[in-house]
Amino acid sequence: MSHSPIFISLKTQLLSLAAAVALALLPTLVAGEDSSIGSPSPFLPESLEEGTFDALKSHSPFVRTLGLSDSVVLTGMARIESEVYATLFDTDTTESLLVTENSNSDGWQLVEVKGNESDIESLTAKIQVAGGDVVSIRYEQLPEKVTRMSPGSSRGSSASISDKQKSQARNEAIKFKGENSADGYPKLPPPEVIEKLSKLSVDQRESINRQMLELRNRGLGMDERKGIYNRKIDDALRRR
Repeated sequence: MSHSPIFISLKTQLLSLAAAVALALLPTLVAGEDSSIGSPSPFLPESLEEGTFDALKSHSPFVRTLGLSDSVVLTGMARIESEVYATLFDTDTTESLLVTENSNSDGWQLVEVKGNESDIESLTAKIQVAGGDVVSIRYEQLPEKVTRMSPGSSRGSSASISDKQKSQARNEAIKFKGENSADGYPKLPPPEVIEKLSKLSVDQRESINRQMLELRNRGLGMDERKGIYNRKIDDALRRR
């Protein structure tokens, strides 16, 4: 099919106009490309700085698990009723830790204690850490300097409560809706805990209070005590 001369002329003019516009914009496009050299693309991830992974190099989580038996030592063991408590001390971070048969806030769990319980120096605790690895940690007496820096870190096998604390445990069992000196709560326990306590006898509450006072005497922190306190209440309710 043939086109009229007018149509062909119009088509030629449009092509010429498009070519002229392209030639006019070419310097701007080239300059834009030059100015973008070296700048990050919005479609690519930003480059990492040289020191990004310094923390991982010095505190690798993989090496940390394997080296726990070198930096963490067993400082005490206690058996309160049927539950065993192992107290640990991290010489790298100077932190005290408590491990029981239930996983703590760090995911650590006491698997086994070997040795003579009456001879603390013979004890070795097997601890399952977060991730599933089991590490054997032996007893070691902490230097006096470290003991002064972290009161409660050098915990022996004896931390019984005084007669005054026994009376305190009884009184707080009777007045259980008030503040408890060893439950781990900074003030009053929440209403749901008070409701659970109301279902226990005075003797049951007193027994729990005595155990919590003994754990406090061993230097156990409030967060750990709170978790143990709640668990003991639940256990006592199940045994009713």
